[in-house]
Amino acid sequence: MNHSKAYPYLKATLDALIEAAPGWAKAPAKFWSSLSEQLKDKSKEKIKQLEQEIKGISKDDLETMIKETGCEQKEDIELIIGAVSLIPGLCQKMDYRFDRVDSVLEEMSGKLDELLRKPTSEKPLQFPLPSSLHNQTPPEPNFVGRVEMLKAITDWYKSLEVKIGALVGWGGVGKSALVRKWFDSLKENNIQPDGIFWWGFYRNAFLERFLEALFGYLSQDRFKLDDYKTSWQKIDKIKELLLGREYLIILDGLEEMQKSQTGEEFGKLQHSEFTDLLKYIADADFKGLCLITTRFPLTDIEKYPSYQRLEIEELLREDTRLLFQKIGVRGKEDEIDTSGKNLKAIP
Repeated sequence: MNHSKAYPYLKATLDALIEAAPGWAKAPAKFWSSLSEQLKDKSKEKIKQLEQEIKGISKDDLETMIKETGCEQKEDIELIIGAVSLIPGLCQKMDYRFDRVDSVLEEMSGKLDELLRKPTSEKPLQFPLPSSLHNQTPPEPNFVGRVEMLKAITDWYKSLEVKIGALVGWGGVGKSALVRKWFDSLKENNIQPDGIFWWGFYRNAFLERFLEALFGYLSQDRFKLDDYKTSWQKIDKIKELLLGREYLIILDGLEEMQKSQTGEEFGKLQHSEFTDLLKYIADADFKGLCLITTRFPLTDIEKYPSYQRLEIEELLREDTRLLFQKIGVRGKEDEIDTSGKNLKAIP
């Protein structure tokens, strides 16, 4: 079928939508801006003609048009077809006059935003999601002290200003044990996120495995991983899935993914995709907390106001004495204090 009249309008609108994909948060504004710009100088009669022609385009023909613009991802095609189906209703709502779009901009953008954010699967999600824990640190039975640090992490989580918190310190000072102790107190602290994802990099320092696991958890298998072949495609979808819900994401041992050489590169992440994800969390409307343990400074995000860090050092003298008492070590206080300073691993 020849859709010569509608094609120029649809082509520009489709280009705007595809440019936004897969970052659909920007799509409503791009869609509405493109459509209104093209129709603002058109007469009511011409807009009605366009409306009828768009109604007459079959789904198969529209899908062909979309693919001709370079969009091949099935999910994006389905969303774009849904967006185009709104055009006749938009025309009627505007009484076929696009020279006064501001009066209904918020309402129309809201409807389009709702459509574009609707999962392609009809399977509803039930929150909170079951936790997804990969290589989680086991509980430390002899944990002592760190009271102020535990409180600080809780404060991070409950603060609207903090999105990423890091525990930084050399190996063996108890960063992972501290996070596990705090994790076990979530209910006590009335922390109930919509989902919890823990990834331990010490045993699984592979970007793709991490992204696939996080993607699968956030999407709950509503989207096919095979449709997101590159790391960047997964990252973009993860960004979208993070919005609108409250998550606790724990990245344990992140130094495995950081650069260890001295100089300007020290502490930077090895993969630009990972850097992009952390910067997004630090800068976007992310709810909850991304909690990180690492031996190195997080050079890529340390200037973000939403990033906070705690330096984890050796235990206080009183806590060291209590630790020795719990594990059954006896001796003079000065001897215990000296031995405590020589500990290479402290819970």
